[in-house]
Amino acid sequence: LNFDEIRRNCSKKQNTYKNLLRQIFIANKPTQFILSDTGVSIHIPSFVLHEINKSLCPNIYLVKKGGYVGNYDVTMIIDSSVSCFNNISSYHSYQTMMALFSGLYAVDINCVDVIIATNSEPKVLCYNTPSTKAFDDKSPFWPSLFNFLEENSFSSCNLEASLHYALNLKKRRLDSTSYVYILTDGLYQKEQKEIIRNQIANLENYGIRTLCIGIGI
Repeated sequence: LNFDEIRRNCSKKQNTYKNLLRQIFIANKPTQFILSDTGVSIHIPSFVLHEINKSLCPNIYLVKKGGYVGNYDVTMIIDSSVSCFNNISSYHSYQTMMALFSGLYAVDINCVDVIIATNSEPKVLCYNTPSTKAFDDKSPFWPSLFNFLEENSFSSCNLEASLHYALNLKKRRLDSTSYVYILTDGLYQKEQKEIIRNQIANLENYGIRTLCIGIGI
């Protein structure tokens, strides 16, 4: 496979990917708050002063004002099973991955993780890194990704372990909106599928938006 050629083709369509992802990753965090006499979020220091002397501090509520910026973290889990990466399916899988990474680079996500699901423990290639740094053309992430996937092929993957890892990451990040993208062909045994469904439900219950993207044949 010519990885550089795939990346160049994806780069040509970067604006298209950017426009699509902009509809998901909208600016969601205010750049500043101001005090107001109405609202639902009380500013405790102002409330204390207000109780002492209402004329000294009449406003006790915090309200959002000013522009907004994006505040997201995105974790991507890649199924590295042989059904996703073989002589027939690899080109499509790499193209799908690079299209997603190219789009995330363009929309500038605060924090991205890239996890490869293996037949045992997850392989973490990228952790807590801005998308503009992780997916830059000269980033060491690219050779790490390609080398690992080219040199490793698993008959089946422990996707459950990677989902569990993604949930633990979210528990450390309480101030941002979280997404998990699962890149897989979904070829798992019935028992595994039930475990995976339950783990995705756990992610959703924790406020993590979870999406599956098809790779492979």
